[in-house]
Amino acid sequence: MATSCDLLVIGGGLIGTAMAWGAARTGAKVTVIDGEDDAYRASVGNFGLLWTQGKGINSPAYAAWTRAAVNQWPEFAQALADISGVDIGFQQNGGLHFMLSEAEAEKRMAQLAPLAAAKDDFAIEFIAAAELRRSMPDLGPEVYGATFCRRDGAVNPLTLLQALRVALARSGVSILAGTSVKQIQLSGGSFTVVAGDHKILADKLLLAAGLGSRELGHQVGLDLAVFPQRGQLMITARTTRLLDLPASSVRQMPEGTILLGSTQENVGFNKSIGVPQLANIAQRAVRIFPRIADLDLVRSWACLRVMTPDGFPIYQQSEQYPGAFAATAHSGVTLAGIHALTVAPALLSGTLPPALDAFAAGRFGDWQGHAGGSEH
Repeated sequence: MATSCDLLVIGGGLIGTAMAWGAARTGAKVTVIDGEDDAYRASVGNFGLLWTQGKGINSPAYAAWTRAAVNQWPEFAQALADISGVDIGFQQNGGLHFMLSEAEAEKRMAQLAPLAAAKDDFAIEFIAAAELRRSMPDLGPEVYGATFCRRDGAVNPLTLLQALRVALARSGVSILAGTSVKQIQLSGGSFTVVAGDHKILADKLLLAAGLGSRELGHQVGLDLAVFPQRGQLMITARTTRLLDLPASSVRQMPEGTILLGSTQENVGFNKSIGVPQLANIAQRAVRIFPRIADLDLVRSWACLRVMTPDGFPIYQQSEQYPGAFAATAHSGVTLAGIHALTVAPALLSGTLPPALDAFAAGRFGDWQGHAGGSEH
């Protein structure tokens, strides 16, 4: 027996659930197909940062899109809290990137020069080590300073995903979990999708299946240049407070554990743990906060990020199959608010916001393999 909906979202990660909830908030009937347990899930392997620092250095369009996304986070966070009742640990009091030498600081400030020149809340500031130690006395002697952006922030990425799942359920969204898509067809102006034992008829379709979107895209005329990039992380046992602000490689969670990361490795679909890479992460963290050396390691893990050749997102409507869209990005947390509040309603109307023209899939031409990207 077939079911029908206004929007079918394929992918139950941060991008898919944010878009699905955004669509449901407008009154649309939405169905989400989540993958099976062996699916590659980038949403469970990130720092949970809301980050503009360094984003879009070589892409004014992406810098503007990221800033717009961060601006929408307070509204998004409040609306999500109201419907879900889940504490996602939202904070937006600024973020730090530590530097361990004068040379490292000079290189970073040169890279950030176009952003540092801004005269608004997104300006990048340099904070010298002496000033940092006033609020973080446990900083190591090698720390030279840090860059700071007052609009950066963080959430708990796991409770964010939990909150979105609760919001979907309370908004009447149907979630088909543990299900893989077998076939997508366009017939009579609507899409027919076969997933497991289910047949869904949808007016519009969104591919938000991460690395799985490349293969699915071929069924709706979309050539999506995505590839995996491994990121490894670690988390320590709880300790007393070291730092109150999130940082790009060291983040203390509210309960006192310290999240350390992350690597950027082009190793295909290999999700194994690499001891040398974890050692490098730990060594840098100890140079920033020597006390970390005395903490027990609770867990280490690897995830596969969804990357593109230039490191920036892809947003595309199929020209061959209008109404079929794809969205993929590495920064699912940062972009969650704008996906829900701006992109989803536009998608239901059959368009994408003009600001996303710069992120069309066709910019990669006849892509045959990754060149590496980092969204900077």
